[in-house]
Order: sequence, then C-alpha cells, then structure tokens
Amino acid sequence: MPTTRLPAGAFGYGAANMIPTCRAVPLDARLTFHTTMIKAGEPVMQSAVALAILTSFGLATPVAAGRGSRRSARAS
Repeated sequence: MPTTRLPAGAFGYGAANMIPTCRAVPLDARLTFHTTMIKAGEPVMQSAVALAILTSFGLATPVAAGRGSRRSARAS
C-alpha cells in the first residue's frame, strides 16, 4: 500500500516546508505564488489520489474473491 502514502507525503511536505516559508513572504506575492502552485500541482495531486484509489480497489478485489471461494468450498 505504498501508493496511499503519496498524498499523505505531499501534504506532510507542505505542512513542514511550505507553511513556514510562505509566512516570510508578503501577502500579495504569497497569493500569486499559491495560485500558480495550485494550478501546477493539481494534475500531480489528482494523479496521486487516483492511483491510491485504483491500488486500493486492485488490492481489495483479490481479497474479496478469495473470501468468496472459501465460502463456496465450505458449503460443499
């Protein structure tokens, strides 16, 4: 499940590095920077979240299928 750590790592990076740095910058420059950063980072974050969701479903499907086959084996 390493892909579910991707979004968590990105948010952790933002909290640890970006917040203290942005506090030192004037507000008008910070707002321009944030707007540009969000536009640039949006595809990356959406891809990371989509990958985490797909991986979760991909891992859950074989587990659910395995449970179904065990139940049918017990019934017979």
